[in-house]
Amino acid sequence: AGPALPSGRSVPPGTHAATAIASDAIRAHRMKSLRNTRRVETGALELQEQMDRIHGMFEDTGFEFVDTDFLPNNRSIAGSDTLPAKLARVHWLRIEDIETDHHSHDWVVYSNPQPSDVVQGLLGDCWLLS
Repeated sequence: AGPALPSGRSVPPGTHAATAIASDAIRAHRMKSLRNTRRVETGALELQEQMDRIHGMFEDTGFEFVDTDFLPNNRSIAGSDTLPAKLARVHWLRIEDIETDHHSHDWVVYSNPQPSDVVQGLLGDCWLLS
């Protein structure tokens, strides 16, 4: 057997050391990638289970979610309790209360989205809409 590789394996006879080292590094990278993929898949499953529990809790209690970092009040969009004139017509709505073209529609995120479906308006949080 040849010299030892970083993994502790020996360089196989007739194999250039650089090739064996590269092969060893690729093998180690694949193993690490597989471990990371499993970790991500496990994390996604745990997150889904947690979301299902939270959703069930809200359904069971009848409470509606309120984002405590972005409360539905004037301070969240104007920085004070008083709205400037250009925001005077702002109404806070829950998704199920949104109506378009004077008709109520199911509100979905992924259903053939078009650029004209979302309008930034006065809020200025284009990152939120994207």
